[in-house]
Amino acid sequence: MGAVKNYMLLVFFALAMQTSTLKAGIANFDEYWKKRAEEAKEASREAYEPNPEKVTKHFNDEVHKSLEGGNSTRRNLGKNKGPCLATNPIDRCWRCDNNWAKNRKKLGGCALGFGRKTIGGKHGKYYRVTDPSDNDMVNPKAGTLRYGVIQDKPLWIIFAHDMVIRLSEELMVASNKTIDGRGVNVMLFGASDSYSGDAVMQITVAFNHFGRGLVQRMPRVRWGFVHVVNNDYTHWEMYAIGGSQHPTIISQGNRFVAPPDPACKEVTKRDYAVESVWKSWNWRSEGDLMLNGAFFVQSGNAIKTMNKQAVISAKPGRYVSRLTRFSGALNCVRGRPC
Repeated sequence: MGAVKNYMLLVFFALAMQTSTLKAGIANFDEYWKKRAEEAKEASREAYEPNPEKVTKHFNDEVHKSLEGGNSTRRNLGKNKGPCLATNPIDRCWRCDNNWAKNRKKLGGCALGFGRKTIGGKHGKYYRVTDPSDNDMVNPKAGTLRYGVIQDKPLWIIFAHDMVIRLSEELMVASNKTIDGRGVNVMLFGASDSYSGDAVMQITVAFNHFGRGLVQRMPRVRWGFVHVVNNDYTHWEMYAIGGSQHPTIISQGNRFVAPPDPACKEVTKRDYAVESVWKSWNWRSEGDLMLNGAFFVQSGNAIKTMNKQAVISAKPGRYVSRLTRFSGALNCVRGRPC
């Protein structure tokens, strides 16, 4: 009997040790991510642009140049034989390069808008995702996407082949990472309504085609400043652009084609706020093309009265077909322009 008691005590002791070790591991993990969260906050504060109109103006200037054949957006095209079919300044920066697969990091210099100063993993090594599993958030396996994104060094992350990755938990990405899905078939704004730190978030959403099968959140914004420009919205089931916690949303030169449902014609949706509250939020539409009964409910100040002079003239919505001609999943083949 005494031996049985001793065995039971050993089992309980072993279980207690495992539990303590697990708790210690979780505590260390939590402490690690608290530190990373503080670093991310500091990086966001450093990247914050107090005059966002300056950024949106620069973006729209680059679009004008690309459509008018300005030299600045065609500077890299002379090396390629034949005409370049890319139709917006970001695509023109890299898609006409036959050797894009060998020059992947060239994309790091193509960003416009609020992401124009980001470097991602440009100064790091390549990391190849070979394993689509996502079974361990604390100690992810080498070769998985989660393992790559939590490393403390810059990495340019690519994928070995087509894969479906089903995330078991949210994906927390460390600084200086680029996730490059070109050549394979493989959106993520604002954490929560309670996290006011996202007030410094500034994002440009451009040159996308939002089409069949999409329901809502293109994007949905909490806090922050978002420039939604020259996108093509050809389908939604609830709404296209939504938000909460008084974000600023500037919609310029988009095309909105409303669905047949008469109850879903509105482009916008404000959450968790009555009209007396959201009417002061700056949600503005300029040069957008509204089709099939689509309408954008504006609020706040007119663009022309925001801060100073030139909150720009974006290319109007009628140019969207051209600017988004090659948007969507990239079917890139090595050795050929993408």
